Amino acid sequence: MVARLALRRTRRLTTVVAGPGFGKTVLLVSAIEDIADDPAIRDVWLSCEPSDASAEHLAAGLVAAMGLPIGASIDDLIDAVWTEAPTQVCLVLDDVHEIPGNSTGAVLLRRLVDDLPGNGHLVLASRDTVPFRVARLAANGQLVRVTETDLIFDDSELATFASLARVEASLLSSTGGWPALAELTASAGADLVFDYLWEEVVAQLGTNRASLLARFAVVGGGDDDIVTALAGCPTTVDQLIASLPLVNRTTTGWAELHPLWKPALRRLLDSDASAQACRRAARIHVESKRFGAAIDLLAEAEAWDEMLSLIRSVL
Repeated sequence: MVARLALRRTRRLTTVVAGPGFGKTVLLVSAIEDIADDPAIRDVWLSCEPSDASAEHLAAGLVAAMGLPIGASIDDLIDAVWTEAPTQVCLVLDDVHEIPGNSTGAVLLRRLVDDLPGNGHLVLASRDTVPFRVARLAANGQLVRVTETDLIFDDSELATFASLARVEASLLSSTGGWPALAELTASAGADLVFDYLWEEVVAQLGTNRASLLARFAVVGGGDDDIVTALAGCPTTVDQLIASLPLVNRTTTGWAELHPLWKPALRRLLDSDASAQACRRAARIHVESKRFGAAIDLLAEAEAWDEMLSLIRSVL
């Protein structure tokens, strides 16, 4: 409900950013249906695709969605929005993660934010952060952000969903409130959850990043120093977990994956790789005087000599 209220066409830009299976498209469709009979609002929908990295392709899609003649330009679209005033025109773009930040398509999106008339608005749904900077809009009160936190089921919502699905609420307790996993668990069984995580998320990360993420999960999370130690080269937490759902973050830069990830990711590592990751992370903990965490990881790695040496040193 919080998320749907946030989608009122009262700001220049609304962003809906969350991982796959969090119901972004469902949210957009529901918000459009809520005001379908309101003559004062017009919604224009476009589902983005990889070709929309090109400003020319993206402009053609927007022009067609707006109902303008073939060959019309983005200037024509901006003029068309202005001529519909006082009707509020909202351009709703789904799957914006298909448009890279360094593309001409991203430049076009930024131009729409700047050049649309006062009755024009943008709603952008993406698995990753939108491909241009939004801090100025936020500072001016022209940005509404709907995040994974807004879309996730809380305990009462999970209980309601379980009741509607006619399953025990306890069956859904391990889904982390992830809507797609709750639906999958209720309809097909919890044994398919790991398959979903693998097919929809892990397999899309690439071999190197997925392996690093698995090591990060094994050591219980960390900060930039720990990620760099695990990777063997300078790497940040933000680079590692970008667009990944169900990650807990702190203001100090620490990140930890939801327990849901561990079984799906552990299959990527053998026992030697897991132990090596634990030892590397333990060294960073020791340098930061987090001795308890270091000892736990050395025990996990069965590095008994290193663990006893550390205990003697601390004592």
